[in-house]
Amino acid sequence: MLDAVVLANLLYEIGRDATGPNIKSAFNEYYDERYNRAKADLQASQKVSNIFAGQTWTDDVKRKAMSVLAPASFSRSIFYNTSGYRPQASFLPKVEYHGSGEVEPQKESMRYLREKDMTV
Repeated sequence: MLDAVVLANLLYEIGRDATGPNIKSAFNEYYDERYNRAKADLQASQKVSNIFAGQTWTDDVKRKAMSVLAPASFSRSIFYNTSGYRPQASFLPKVEYHGSGEVEPQKESMRYLREKDMTV
């Protein structure tokens, strides 16, 4: 879902100037923004699934150790580290944030701001 939002935002910025080089540039920017995050998320997901769904005795030991030894603050810190990146569709009004964790700022859409100014 995050990939779709980021790519939609980049393609929205192109607008009517959709030439081959502009589209290629949008995909390059998409790659720069998403690749490392997506790779890290995939690796973390694989590790967690091995611990919680693994069938070996070492997976069982890890699972029991995590449930007994890991403090609640550990789970909270993982949640806050992974939930801070929340891109929103730049062609829609921003959703107001009411949470407690920090959220990474999102680059404003110049096209959306121009179109919004023209309608006001």
